[in-house]
Amino acid sequence: MRITNSMMLNTNKSNINANKITMDILSTQLATQKKIQKPSEDPIVAIRSLRLRKSVSEMEQFSDKNIKDAESWLDVTEGSIKNMSEILQNMYYDFTKGANGEHGTSERKKILEDLDALCKEYFAEGNSSYAGRTIFTGYKTDMNFTYLHGDADASFQINETFKVSDINFNQYVSQRVTIDSANPSAIPAPNTPQINEIYSFSLAYTGVDSLNSLSYKDANGNEVPINITNVATSSDTAYLNVPANGAVYIAETSEIVFGADLSKTLRDLGSNAELKANYDKKGFATGDVNPVFYFDCVDLNNNVEYKKEDQAMEYQVTSNQYLKVNTQAEEVIYLNVEKDIRRLRNALSDVEKVEDKVKQLEEMMESTLYTDAQKKDIESMLSATNKELDLAKSIVQDLFEGGIDDFQGYQDAVEVQKTDLGNRDSRLLMIKERTSQQLTTFNELLTNNEDINLSDVILNSTAAQYAYQLSLQAVGSISGLSLLNYI
Repeated sequence: MRITNSMMLNTNKSNINANKITMDILSTQLATQKKIQKPSEDPIVAIRSLRLRKSVSEMEQFSDKNIKDAESWLDVTEGSIKNMSEILQNMYYDFTKGANGEHGTSERKKILEDLDALCKEYFAEGNSSYAGRTIFTGYKTDMNFTYLHGDADASFQINETFKVSDINFNQYVSQRVTIDSANPSAIPAPNTPQINEIYSFSLAYTGVDSLNSLSYKDANGNEVPINITNVATSSDTAYLNVPANGAVYIAETSEIVFGADLSKTLRDLGSNAELKANYDKKGFATGDVNPVFYFDCVDLNNNVEYKKEDQAMEYQVTSNQYLKVNTQAEEVIYLNVEKDIRRLRNALSDVEKVEDKVKQLEEMMESTLYTDAQKKDIESMLSATNKELDLAKSIVQDLFEGGIDDFQGYQDAVEVQKTDLGNRDSRLLMIKERTSQQLTTFNELLTNNEDINLSDVILNSTAAQYAYQLSLQAVGSISGLSLLNYI
């Protein structure tokens, strides 16, 4: 077969073009420092790249956003729970001081003032927020936990559910002395003040005029209605003449007093048996808890129904792993704290009133306006009033002593939640470290898959340039020769 110059030139031009393509690929790799520019150049590298980039993107989302957001949420929550624990500890110390029987009414009033202030701080912690979202309100992060400025027009129908274990045996002083300075009269021994034990429960809110209904669940889970008598003010009749199988609601103290037979029935059902009180509450003061966070209720103004449910917020912190970041109000903020302070406030107020009666009677004894016979009657009244004062003081003493255990229990319960939060924080830290390691690994794999080895490409590029130059020289040598050179 005869090989002509044109055939050799065409072959060499094809080879030169191949060299130029190689040089173009290598120069592009040097400029971009990537192995390929389009999937068709190496489908395996392209497919692996897509998978690795997806993994890196997910890890960056978890590491830079989800985990950091979860960390911040947990940090803010931890700070608030720590504050709550310290507040409850201070309240515990106040109850310990108040339990000292040597303190008079004035000293105990100062202790009560401190308890009131601490109670407000405790519930105010429920309004703690992160990035404009309240942290203890479940999914309702756009709502405040308490009313910041009060709302006289707010109106709710509330279903307050409680357990038999929440009903307590409390003390009540009956046959209190009533002073008629114009007509003092002796008080027979049977009519002197007496202390009585009542089985009662305090509602979460004051200012409730009446109950709409009251019921309990029997052993079969059936709801049994309770006959309820609504009264406006406290009295011996309200507390002591309760229908045996019914209950009395006293609006003045927001207490439900249970009759003897009903009390036994409820205790026989067990401490976990549930009761439900339905009532309307209009007007909320500054610092009052919004009922939507604790109870099934209906906003009567807007006709919106709220259901009490578990509202755990979970963040996806890594592939197929979720972490609960929020702590709900009922887990760390206990409505009984305010009830205990309210009960103590009422008891101290009773002591003050009785002390005023004692002072009034002592002044009457010193007065010249009364005859000797009247002064004997006044002395009888004073003796009865002193007994009433002793009984009222004993109730205050019992409340302070009982508060020591109660507030220690509240603080212990908050510490349990604090520990749980710490456990979640530790888990998040481990996930963060693992995610960081995975992100580093995926980035290395992506680099190895996509990026060139610079030294190898430089050597190959240099070699390709030499090959290109030599091929040009070879073609030049061939094109300079013809058949005439040999004739």
